[in-house]
Amino acid sequence: MELPPPWTKVSEIDALKYEDEYAVEIEKGHPLYGVPVRAIGWRNDTGEVLFSLLRHLCDYATVKLTWSGEPEDSSTMPEFVLYLDENDFRGLPHTHKYDDDIPF
Repeated sequence: MELPPPWTKVSEIDALKYEDEYAVEIEKGHPLYGVPVRAIGWRNDTGEVLFSLLRHLCDYATVKLTWSGEPEDSSTMPEFVLYLDENDFRGLPHTHKYDDDIPF
């Protein structure tokens, strides 16, 4: 995915750092607990990380990691925003992925 400004793609080495911190901070009770991710971008101005969600109804999430190095004891920390798909992340209109010829 091509990232819009001010997002920057992350290197494989940096992606592993973000993914490791995500794994530490996302504690049982957090809505993203148990969701495997792949870090694909970050924002220098806010510190948010863009993750591709590998097994979730939504395709992407931005997560504001705390870099505490410890599990967060809150279901709201770290803060996050879910995005249905790439268009949602970019703020573009949605297009459905279903075949119009399928009768319901």
